[in-house]
Amino acid sequence: MTIFYFTATGNSLFVAKTIGGKLYSIPQLLKGRYFNFEDDIIGFIFPIYGFALPRIIRKFLENIKYKSNYTFAIGTYGNMHGSCMNNLVKYFTKRGWKLNYADTILMVDNYLPIFEMSNQLQIMQDKHIDEHLKTIVNNINIKKAYIPKTTIKERIFTTLAQIFVSRFINKKSA
Repeated sequence: MTIFYFTATGNSLFVAKTIGGKLYSIPQLLKGRYFNFEDDIIGFIFPIYGFALPRIIRKFLENIKYKSNYTFAIGTYGNMHGSCMNNLVKYFTKRGWKLNYADTILMVDNYLPIFEMSNQLQIMQDKHIDEHLKTIVNNINIKKAYIPKTTIKERIFTTLAQIFVSRFINKKSA
């Protein structure tokens, strides 16, 4: 199993290590020129930013070539995931790729301008991270096919968040 991950604060690295396999840091790979991979199972793990893929993930996906019998993606988030994973499925489809499994996992929200870390650590048990991660690992091991459905509310929040990000957030951020 090969896993490509991007982590800013450690949540996605924790998920990647828990799932296991050969782990590749996306920022490190982007410094090089090697973007051809082949494995039976290939996964992508990343934080969800503003209900969307981080810019660095989009850049990586534009450059990678891979061959896999089973491909999965896991997005970590702290509050709401929006329709990020469904948009990722659409992106994969446009590229002629198949995403067999996509899921999200609620983690500690570490967007410091809004969330107080001490409060997040207090409610960590309520997020059932270990149980959800165990289910994700099992689903990947049995090569379960799963793509979440997106609600209208999630699509609206995602669209509004992306409009806000494109107009008001520094475009140099991840």
